[in-house]
Amino acid sequence: MKVAVEVLEAQELMLKDGGGTASAFVEVDFDGQRRRTRTKPYDLNPFWNEVLLFDVADPLDLPSRTIHVAVYHDRSAGGGYQQGRSFLGRVRLSGSSVAPSRAEAALQVCSLGRRRFFSRVRGDLSLRLFALPTSSKASSSHVPSTSTTVPETHPSEKPPPATKNSKVFHTVGFEPARTRTKEFTSMEQNHSRSHHFRAEAPPPPPAMRMEAPPQPKSDYGLKETQPPVAARRGYRGGAKISNTYDLVEQMEYLFVHIVKARNLPAMDITGSLDPYVEVRLGNFVGKTKHVEQNRNPEWDQVFAFSKEQLQADRLEVWMKDRDVLRDGLVGKVSLPLVEVPWRLPPDSPLAPQWYRLEDERREEVGRGQLMMAVWKGSQADEAYPEAWHSDAHAIPLEAVRHTRSKVYFTPRLCYLRVHAIAAQADHRRIMQAQWFDLSKPTFFSEDAAAASEERRRESKFSSKLHLRIFYDAGYHVIDEPIQYSSDFQPSSKPLRRQSIGILELGILGAKDLVLMKSGNGGATTGAYCVAKYGPKWVRTRTLLGSLSPKWNEQYTWDVFDPCTVLTIAVFDNCQLHHNATKNGNGSKDQRIGKIRIRLSTLETNKLYTHYYPLLSLQPSGLKKIGELHLAIRFTCTAWTNMVTLYTKPMFPKMHYVKPIPVIQMNYLRTQAMGVVMSRLGRAEPPLRREVVEYVLDVGSHLFSVRRSKTNFGRVVLLLSGVTVVARWFDGIRNWKNPATTILVHALFLILMFYPSLILPTVFLYLLAIGAWNYGSRPTEPPHMDTELSCAESVTTEDLDEEFDPFVTRRSIEVVRRRYDRLRSVAGRVQELVGFLATQGERVQGLLSWRDTRATAIFIVFSAILAVVFYATPIRMVLVLVGLYVLRHPRFRSKMPSVPYNFFRRLPARSDMLL
Repeated sequence: MKVAVEVLEAQELMLKDGGGTASAFVEVDFDGQRRRTRTKPYDLNPFWNEVLLFDVADPLDLPSRTIHVAVYHDRSAGGGYQQGRSFLGRVRLSGSSVAPSRAEAALQVCSLGRRRFFSRVRGDLSLRLFALPTSSKASSSHVPSTSTTVPETHPSEKPPPATKNSKVFHTVGFEPARTRTKEFTSMEQNHSRSHHFRAEAPPPPPAMRMEAPPQPKSDYGLKETQPPVAARRGYRGGAKISNTYDLVEQMEYLFVHIVKARNLPAMDITGSLDPYVEVRLGNFVGKTKHVEQNRNPEWDQVFAFSKEQLQADRLEVWMKDRDVLRDGLVGKVSLPLVEVPWRLPPDSPLAPQWYRLEDERREEVGRGQLMMAVWKGSQADEAYPEAWHSDAHAIPLEAVRHTRSKVYFTPRLCYLRVHAIAAQADHRRIMQAQWFDLSKPTFFSEDAAAASEERRRESKFSSKLHLRIFYDAGYHVIDEPIQYSSDFQPSSKPLRRQSIGILELGILGAKDLVLMKSGNGGATTGAYCVAKYGPKWVRTRTLLGSLSPKWNEQYTWDVFDPCTVLTIAVFDNCQLHHNATKNGNGSKDQRIGKIRIRLSTLETNKLYTHYYPLLSLQPSGLKKIGELHLAIRFTCTAWTNMVTLYTKPMFPKMHYVKPIPVIQMNYLRTQAMGVVMSRLGRAEPPLRREVVEYVLDVGSHLFSVRRSKTNFGRVVLLLSGVTVVARWFDGIRNWKNPATTILVHALFLILMFYPSLILPTVFLYLLAIGAWNYGSRPTEPPHMDTELSCAESVTTEDLDEEFDPFVTRRSIEVVRRRYDRLRSVAGRVQELVGFLATQGERVQGLLSWRDTRATAIFIVFSAILAVVFYATPIRMVLVLVGLYVLRHPRFRSKMPSVPYNFFRRLPARSDMLL
């Protein structure tokens, strides 16, 4: 027999070359046989998908054998002058873990271990081990060699052909010399090495850019994690960033603030000087803009280098003169990194200071001086969002603005109410501002006399219209679906409630993202997140060249109502290419996935850290694009106010006193979304229209067969409880369990002889059910349920109908009108069915502990009612209830009752729908 070691991929390997990457290969040693994979140049997340075969002399002795797997960095990859290899990590596997066949082999994700105590390793390696009969042949692109000397991979070798399940990772490393004009460039030590690298990493095949392998059903759930963040109880590793950045991991950066220069010497006899500054750190170079004809220029620009890119022990800042033929050196400043101080907020910004410019021999150059500040900090630094990061060196200057993290606020919207009171068509002048003149429409005429006559006739027309126009700020302007709403506050600020808590969101990172196809035909790997809660929108940095980005950004919102929803969406930035920035519009940012979290389902002061699956429903079916790593914490600052909110109306008072018709409300919501899109699109960088539409769920009200099936399934699931009770009662009648039947008879007789115990027994039963369900309460936030959404069982025809735009693209006009009418009516039916399902799920939410505060309030109230009904005669209770229900309308309020308000705030499963 043979043992097959299938080497799939590695994640987040240690940096080993000067370009901030590594050229990795895997070597497997078993029973004196050594095999290795191909070298993947300049890739920290290499993907091999190769099978290595080994002979087994004695199959019975296999469980006692050890398989040694090591990952190395190939120094000669890409045509470099260095030879040898560097250790990246190793894994030891027992022969007992070898599966009998390929179908039974489980995927093993192993953390790389050290070879020595002081070895620096990191990352994971994915493997499969399985046995093969001697007659079997494995389809491997690698030819095994039994010799101990492993041949090195030549740079001219072509990579293995792409398969459907292959993954393509964007390459990060050296850039050719033609990219030196960009803001950040990578300094090559050898131009030939750069050209070899370009030939080794061709653009990915089109078939691999959008395809993602089908994921197993178990891969659509949440994955709880324990990241090393300061907020995690008991964590003592590393330094805490600050009190406001305790949900994310600390990322260290070197900040260089170039302020200005003075008294620069002239470089030629004309006395002209066009200075600019180059900030050099190892192989990375950042450039400021040049200032023409100025010997005292000002820049006020910050450069940021991550800790992983600190490849040198000195920082060099070069002052140069921009010349047509060549760039002349004015002077430079060199600083050792060991002397750079640390700074963390809330410390004040580091004061810049003047440095004298020196030549290459470290001698002072006349009167030239440069003002700058250099410090080490983290992502909590206020200079972090606006800094020019070194990972953006491969994009044009005009596209860098699309990579920065920003915070946006939507405008305060209110409704404009117009009352048409009366109209008047005589010649009397009425002195009221409420009256508006009506003028006839004027037409252009070339005849001056005819035009004068027309104006004379128009002056006699003095009809007026009596209007009352005012801003109605007592409403909440709805710009998102009500079931996913993040705000219910009125437009008027004096009418708003006080804050009851704080929501903190830490966007840690993502993993297993796939390449997205941009509008210009290329593949992009620039992911960023957008989070929306209330009027505040946040956008993270766009991280380039990584399918496992690490943002580690934290944001905070004030919470005014716990029964609201936080929305986080992930996009691929398609505004980073020359074609996208040339015309100003570019292609649309691609959707990766979206997550919704209802705050009422979170326990107070508890930290939630999970990987959330990013699911996307496409015309080809359901796809998992990756996973998003989040840390969430809801802190309550006013417990009394939060508990009383469950008894108050959800919307402002005007929504109940003077309700707006549903049809008009849908129209107003469309207008409000247009205003929000227009305002956010004028920001810098703008939140594009497709981003706002995806976050606000613009098309959630449109008809879809899949959504209709989903809502129908929710109703059927609720009615199944009635069926269960009927079957249970039928079993009692048929004496299937005699003991249970006797107990039911005894309880029935007791309640009939003592009717005053009926209601206390019912509420005590509800109390017992709620207390029993507390042990099995959900411990994770809700997430997208693919089975509930009918996303896995959807047909091709249903997907074609769902992604067909509204209006349909059918060619026959009659069919188009009928089809659109059907979709419009069916959309309302779909919303009605969803509304009914939501009400039933709220009933279930009374005792499910999904909203722990609401369930606690209900069971406490049940206990109180049990005592009250025990002490009060049932007849008196029925009389009081009947008189209260039949009371005169004069004694009734237009505002909803307390039970109704409490019921409307209960969570439903609508938050879990795609």
